[in-house]
Amino acid sequence: MASDKQERPATAADIEVVLAELGRLRAEMETLSNRLPLPPTSLVELPAQTLRSQPPEQLVTLDQIGAMVHRSKRSMERYLGQMPAPHVRGRRGQPHMWSWPEVRPWLETAFGFPLPVCFPGSAH
Repeated sequence: MASDKQERPATAADIEVVLAELGRLRAEMETLSNRLPLPPTSLVELPAQTLRSQPPEQLVTLDQIGAMVHRSKRSMERYLGQMPAPHVRGRRGQPHMWSWPEVRPWLETAFGFPLPVCFPGSAH
């Protein structure tokens, strides 16, 4: 089935029609964008106190947990059944990660000495 229309090179008149349509579409887009509601406040405009109200999650490895209670990672592996479950399960060579606020109370009870509320070296 052959097409009745054959391709032909664009003429200057064709280009003028396309440019006019492009200009009309740009004007319509500008009109529509002016009707849109303002976007929600960006993070840049939020007060610093609001940004700090939720501290970043403190995730720690078994090696870091062991260091806090003066035990090796290998020694801490014996306690895995008693510890809270990892917050993030590691895979493909990546370590399990525990939430410090969840594991700290267990460590204080199990090893009998107080630990800092914020994990040392975390961005607080």
